[in-house]
Amino acid sequence: MKYNPPSVDTLTALETAPNIYLVLSPDLYILTASDLEATNTTREIIAGKHIFEAFPDNPNLPDADGVRNINASLQEVLRTGKPHYMKVQRYDVPDVANPGQFIQRYGTQPYPRF
Repeated sequence: MKYNPPSVDTLTALETAPNIYLVLSPDLYILTASDLEATNTTREIIAGKHIFEAFPDNPNLPDADGVRNINASLQEVLRTGKPHYMKVQRYDVPDVANPGQFIQRYGTQPYPRF
């Protein structure tokens, strides 16, 4: 599948979207994001990072599977070009105010779109 990077105008428009959106490159680097209040971070902190560098599994949870599940979903979308849906799951996010700590979160990963 050919990759056409989003325009600056498109990225700027997505930054103001009313929900949480990450705009990723095909190699899963964060190009930009919308409101990230629920993730306890900011666009400026995560832009340019690989999604799983910005949002790693919580190392204090030996059975954490968020990275594996989200990566599998994203790879399915990249492979097929079709939406992929996931069940609600736990996906803790790093606590930027307390390095090394995580904040417990649950949610669904809306299917990726091209």
